[in-house]
Amino acid sequence: MRAPATTKLLFIVPAVLALAGTALFPFFFSVYMSLFNYNLFLPIKVSFQGMKNFIEIFHDTRALNSFKVTATFVALAVISESLLGLLLGYLIMGSFGNSPIITVLLLFPVMIPQATTGLLWRLIYQPLFGIANLFLSCVGLSPLAWLSHPKTALISIVIADVWQWTPFMILIAIAGLSVIPTEIFEAASIDGASGWRRFIYIACPLVWPIYSIGIAFRVIDCLRTFNLIFIMTKGGPGISTETVDIYAYLEGIAQGGRISYACALSLILLVLTVIFVTMILRKIRVGEG
Repeated sequence: MRAPATTKLLFIVPAVLALAGTALFPFFFSVYMSLFNYNLFLPIKVSFQGMKNFIEIFHDTRALNSFKVTATFVALAVISESLLGLLLGYLIMGSFGNSPIITVLLLFPVMIPQATTGLLWRLIYQPLFGIANLFLSCVGLSPLAWLSHPKTALISIVIADVWQWTPFMILIAIAGLSVIPTEIFEAASIDGASGWRRFIYIACPLVWPIYSIGIAFRVIDCLRTFNLIFIMTKGGPGISTETVDIYAYLEGIAQGGRISYACALSLILLVLTVIFVTMILRKIRVGEG
């Protein structure tokens, strides 16, 4: 017996109200703020600006640099985590199966807060007694200024992010591989397919619909990474690691007080996030078709 429409509505309304209060209201309020010239530090007369804040962003070299840094960070982190996660997940699945012990071990880095991860890797990259430079000295290489040089700072942050989130992608890969019938791999092995060919031509295509969901989550999360980068470099040296989130925070709250301009930055980032995720989801549908 099907429930009446009024009963369904009673269950839906609380969820819709919660969504409106926690997501929709802040979103529309940000849109409203971005159309004015609110400044937290200056008692100026508030006036309607229209699209001026958005237009200014495309003429602001620092803002454009923040989008470039964000895109570079997301590309390096997500691609590295996706490739390593799929390969390591395939190797772990082949060696240990879907072991709960392996699952628990892989969850440890993911459960660490990003702030703690940032502090941990700052110690690892410490120039005088950090483990990174100690390792380099042991293999006869010169120490590096990991976080204080523009050419190495962003890569150093990417390494920290890869360390924390590759286990998440491994778990997604293991979950996808565990639902693939073993007979497919056994038949390919009997036909003489090597482990590498089974990985490329069987595992990757069949696990893609599930694995791509994990990639979409990582893209969304990387685009709004703040704590890790802010604790490790605060966007420095200079602006070499200044992402959109950090620039919006500095410009809107910590330094400039231009909260309307910061809202405009955040909304552009939101639009780009929606576009990227839509592209990934469309790829998923194509792969399933």
